Amino acid sequence: MRRKMIGDAAATLPELKRGELVSKSYKFELITPMFGGDVKSFEINERTPVRSQSIKGQLRFWWRTMQGETDKNKLLEKETDIWGGSLGKKKCQSKVKVAVTNFESLRTAPVERNGYGVDSAFLAPYVLFPVTKTVRDGGTVKLLTAAKFCLKITYPAANEGEVLESLILWTLFGGVGARTRRGCGSVYSEDLLKERDICSVEKLRKFLNDVSQGEPAELSYSRIKGAKLFCAPAVGSIKDLQKQYGEYRQNRKDQNSKHPGRSYWPEPDAIRRCLHQSAELHKPVHKDGIWFPRAAFGLPILTRFNTGNNGEGDPSGQVSLEPAERVGGKNAERWPSPFFIKQLKLGNELYNVMLVLNQKFPSGLILKQGRTPYDVPPEAKPSNIAGKVMNTEQPLNGRSIAKALADALGLKEA
Repeated sequence: MRRKMIGDAAATLPELKRGELVSKSYKFELITPMFGGDVKSFEINERTPVRSQSIKGQLRFWWRTMQGETDKNKLLEKETDIWGGSLGKKKCQSKVKVAVTNFESLRTAPVERNGYGVDSAFLAPYVLFPVTKTVRDGGTVKLLTAAKFCLKITYPAANEGEVLESLILWTLFGGVGARTRRGCGSVYSEDLLKERDICSVEKLRKFLNDVSQGEPAELSYSRIKGAKLFCAPAVGSIKDLQKQYGEYRQNRKDQNSKHPGRSYWPEPDAIRRCLHQSAELHKPVHKDGIWFPRAAFGLPILTRFNTGNNGEGDPSGQVSLEPAERVGGKNAERWPSPFFIKQLKLGNELYNVMLVLNQKFPSGLILKQGRTPYDVPPEAKPSNIAGKVMNTEQPLNGRSIAKALADALGLKEA
């Protein structure tokens, strides 16, 4: 008996009672190393490394990206009805159950100390920085470098399409563990992707078009509609791709030197200008004034200046760039990155991919030095997404930040 395609499922629904549950199981494999993922941050559970509750949370996120609802209350009501949660005093149980079983072929590798930093044969130091202190102090941090497991998902027959489409989006662009938006913990299921015939970039693009709803306007939540997809056949490992991304983010005059010099980006001088603090040899000189283009990659952004020797007078301590958005009576501290930089498998081919979800940027920015807030002018927002360019040649050179990053990673828009 042939396996039914997802598209065939609708034909079978009249035979099922609306409240009847359907269960499906899929085999998964890890295709890029997993970082963290246990109850404790950045630790691996070597017996059951993948948590079903974490996957379920991601399925909820990817379900939301398919929506086009402009009324946040209606969106929340629809989301809660499927995935559970609270609506006022009413508590709803999730209609979707996820179980992860049958772990096999598990392999781990330690994160290694490298001078004052960390390194690994599998992931770039840029994504491993949260465990630098742990490793430097003699602690052990491991990566999961290989794994296979079975995922069983149970849901009402009436919700089959949207649940399985959420699972496909998670398989393509989500993952397991930490730092999944920067390529860690990517997974692959041949059975699942075959059901929807997603075996090429062209068919991936068609799938994204098929599942996106509404108009391509920027809304307060991340959406597939209006998103940009960049792809290229993979050359090298995920570590190589992460290294390219890190070099783009840290673009300086001489990156290979022990003293690479001042950044091509305007943010360091923008902070000095906002705080009215600068070392004698580090007076703000960047031609773009107060502008934070890299805020497009997500917030907060934490900055520490080297205030020793020639840096005396620069801002001291940790400076945090955060969204100036009121949520629940206080400023939101976080705006998740809409950039997903991955390696994914389509058929027998591995691709480097960048998906930039469509989402409205926060209404403003705020700088905090310790607990002291500093206002940031409206023009400091990264409106370069819509075409603002830098006065200096590097690193945007007349391009949007998404296009410039895609070029740096060797990707073309699909």
